[in-house]
Amino acid sequence: MKAENHPELASLYAEQSRLLSDEHRLQSFRQAITQVVQPGDRVVELGASGLLSLWAAQCGAEVVCIDPSASALQRARQLLGTSPGRESIRWVQADYRDEVLSEPCSLVLCDLLHPALIESAQVAVCDDFRHRHQLRFGQTPRFLPDTTLLAVQAVQQDYDFHGCLPTLALFQQPDIAQTRTLGLGDPYIYHTVEYHLPASRLMRADLVLQAQAPGRLNALRFISKHLLAISLEQQTSTDWHSPYMVLPLRQTLELQAGDRLRLRFAYLAGSPLSYLQDSLLLEKIPQSQLQQLLGGQPMAATPVRAQA
Repeated sequence: MKAENHPELASLYAEQSRLLSDEHRLQSFRQAITQVVQPGDRVVELGASGLLSLWAAQCGAEVVCIDPSASALQRARQLLGTSPGRESIRWVQADYRDEVLSEPCSLVLCDLLHPALIESAQVAVCDDFRHRHQLRFGQTPRFLPDTTLLAVQAVQQDYDFHGCLPTLALFQQPDIAQTRTLGLGDPYIYHTVEYHLPASRLMRADLVLQAQAPGRLNALRFISKHLLAISLEQQTSTDWHSPYMVLPLRQTLELQAGDRLRLRFAYLAGSPLSYLQDSLLLEKIPQSQLQQLLGGQPMAATPVRAQA
């Protein structure tokens, strides 16, 4: 029996694979939740992964899991099986904008994360919930993830896969060496989302990149780093990266070390990938124009809240 011939089974298979196949993701989220959640906390999960709710419940929290999809809630409950702590979770089918809470919550869990926040409801859902919660209860809950850093890197990508030459975006596991990808410079941060603050869905970049190695620039690698839980006192954080997204360029540039490039793009978080692709503008720039342009922010130099 093939899963693709049974839509419900195929959907369950795909969801289980996404949630359970990435050991680093599982470990990072559970560690962050264990670090943050205290017994008696009121916790909300937006989007029914099930796992995040379970780990919070196992820490002694009162948990409400909200999802507009009845099938998503059913899959999450099936995934938990006989896991201890599942009985402490209240499952609610509702729109994320519905007022289902009678009391304020202390923590919001949300894992609607996609690379570069493309086709991701994460920003819109968290920002709307934060705004409504603040209006109703006069409090801003903590969020997990706490912060998302979005960065971009110029790369040379080998697209020859045994005679197959794809022209689509490629996705890479961050913890696996990528021998087909050569970084031509440092990653540069182009946007930061701190979920406890008002957030714009507009992701826009106007960066000056410097090539640190010679090569053929034919792709951009988008890096999404999520600071799940931050300890400002200890200056540490529990982090997880979404899969890297390598986006092919329509035009190839031959670079020498020291060459400067101007990169511009804009898209809305949650929009299709084509919005980002269609907005890309990349060009070499002469030395005389550098002072007039907006420089990028190296990955190592993150905002104060993200320095952990």
